[in-house]
Amino acid sequence: MELGERIREARLRAHLSQEKVAELIGVSRQAVTKWESGQSAPSTDNLFKLAEIFGTTVDLLIAPEDSAGSIAGEVCRMFREEELHREAERKHRRKRNAWTCLAVLAVYIAVYLTGKLLCWDPGEMALFPWIIDMTSSRHSYLFGWLLSSNLFHYSLLFSALMALVGLRRLSLTTLAGFLLGLPLGEFLGQLDFIVAPGYHYGWLIWGGIYLASWVMGFWLQKMEEPNLQSKQLRLWILICILLLLIIPVWVLLGIPGYARA
Repeated sequence: MELGERIREARLRAHLSQEKVAELIGVSRQAVTKWESGQSAPSTDNLFKLAEIFGTTVDLLIAPEDSAGSIAGEVCRMFREEELHREAERKHRRKRNAWTCLAVLAVYIAVYLTGKLLCWDPGEMALFPWIIDMTSSRHSYLFGWLLSSNLFHYSLLFSALMALVGLRRLSLTTLAGFLLGLPLGEFLGQLDFIVAPGYHYGWLIWGGIYLASWVMGFWLQKMEEPNLQSKQLRLWILICILLLLIIPVWVLLGIPGYARA
């Protein structure tokens, strides 16, 4: 069976008219007619578009007998290799995204268990009920606030979802912002020689760092292929470091009413 006949059969199986196929590909109806009648052959790009529209593959559109021992055979072989390469890349990306998502979940679970165990009093409650309890007042201030406000869960879901859909840099950057903001906010937010007694502004330090990580993550995501030789990546690193220094200082010393009178 010739290539044109295969295109026609695939079009009929997909219940599409020549006009609709031409519209989807961006060519004239006459071009589709010539392909099906064998007067001309679609280009490489158009063959891939046809395969996508018909829900098939280029390999099935071009029969081996149509191409053996000819220039068309070499083209067919290149089509197949390119399609296999694309499919392998898609599988690799899906696998990489899934593993990144699992790693993000594992880190958040480790943070959760560490925060719970550091505050656990064996005399007050058994371990398992304590681990699943989200309301206890015995949590450290910032960790407890993140749990009670559900920001812990929202942050987890955001980073995991971004990894799953392929935005790995954004996922890992927001994860890093969460991890850095938690200890800095917990420690710096209650320093008695800076903050007035009875106040705790760890939530604001964590929030500033975490929101900054969103901005930096979106920026990093838009970079082509970050490498340490890139001026853009060096600028990104420099701004990250400055933000880590500025945000806690700004919260603790720069906001009227937050610093000790």
